Amino acid sequence: MPTPKKVFILNAPEDNSFLQALEKQLAILKEHDIIQNWDRSKVVAGAKWKETTEKNLQNADIVLLLVSSDYLSQKWCGEMQKKALELGKYLIPVILRPCLWQVNVALKALSASPQQNGIVVPISIWKNQDEAFQNVASAIYEVVEGMKEVPKSDETPPVKPRASSLSSSIQNIRQLLQNDRLDEAIKQLLQLVEQVNDNQLNKTAILLSSRNRANNNERINGTINGDNFDRRRNQIKFAVLSVLEEIERDYGR
Repeated sequence: MPTPKKVFILNAPEDNSFLQALEKQLAILKEHDIIQNWDRSKVVAGAKWKETTEKNLQNADIVLLLVSSDYLSQKWCGEMQKKALELGKYLIPVILRPCLWQVNVALKALSASPQQNGIVVPISIWKNQDEAFQNVASAIYEVVEGMKEVPKSDETPPVKPRASSLSSSIQNIRQLLQNDRLDEAIKQLLQLVEQVNDNQLNKTAILLSSRNRANNNERINGTINGDNFDRRRNQIKFAVLSVLEEIERDYGR
């Protein structure tokens, strides 16, 4: 049975009511051992609060940022968000209440939830907030599905590919991106990161594949407009190029 993914939830105390409502939607994922979630309310009496929080952040697979004006105004939330980025965690901003969250460069670069027709809509102004929280839970589930690793045979040790082979593969993927053939580019990227046997790059590629699949599904279902579809697609392309640059730097010699 797959190990549940650890979800770290970061929020301002003023937004605890939103946290409690979100946990109700996440209950089904916890019941089926899909996730385990942690937030600072779970620090037990007598434990060192800061050390416990940082340890749980380091162990997390996914970090939920419950964003509001209170979140943005608290120095502690900003510091923990920065640490999560430095640790390379998968961050999902959840916009709780109207605020200028797009001014935060790090948040603006991420795919936020919940969304209606591809547009981020704060939870507090949804007519049906259960639907909003379900939207967030679905986004988390989609990310977890993308994190599932394909079982590999351990009968033979991995062989590091030659630099010339890597260079050829990287060039092929870049050409696919230039021709706007993103689906094929990601398939080849998944094969490439498996060849270099880098767990972090493999995880990143799987997440990009998940994001691309979700974006395509929303376009098919008509739940995202053309501009937002193209914007997300371009973000994914840029991320693929970043992975290629990292492979070149670390394995291209």
